[in-house]
Amino acid sequence: MKKALFILLTFLVLAWGVAFASGKEIAIAAKGKTPGALVSDQAAITPFFLFYDVRGKFIEAKENPYKSKGGAAEEVAEFLAARGVKIVVAGGFGGPLWVFEVPLAGVAAVLPDYSAGAIVESMKEKGIEAVLFDGNVRDAVKAARKVLKSNRDLEIN
Repeated sequence: MKKALFILLTFLVLAWGVAFASGKEIAIAAKGKTPGALVSDQAAITPFFLFYDVRGKFIEAKENPYKSKGGAAEEVAEFLAARGVKIVVAGGFGGPLWVFEVPLAGVAAVLPDYSAGAIVESMKEKGIEAVLFDGNVRDAVKAARKVLKSNRDLEIN
């Protein structure tokens, strides 16, 4: 009886952990399907989104269903929110950018609210952080994890 109870409790704890961990993702707007691809210049019309868990493990690459649709900010934000994305990394998010916000290669910059284009506004309403990054996807994932660790509201360990 004790052994069965122990197994049941272990199963429940593991299941809760998987449920908690799933749906908490990093999305990288990318020009290609592989982790070696470059980060895309635009989030809403990127060819692909590469999804990672918060520990930096690659989950999958998905073609952006809205890549050919202009003005798809709300749809893209909904698509990402439905997956449980907490942070999106791209080379650009539309809207005006100030010089100090344009990232240097390999350096992440979190977009402040006042510079937000429509996609950033839609994402922030859904609890998703927008991060500018210029470089490859592998480095973008590392940068996104640093942002997650430094932002207590988004931190998921």
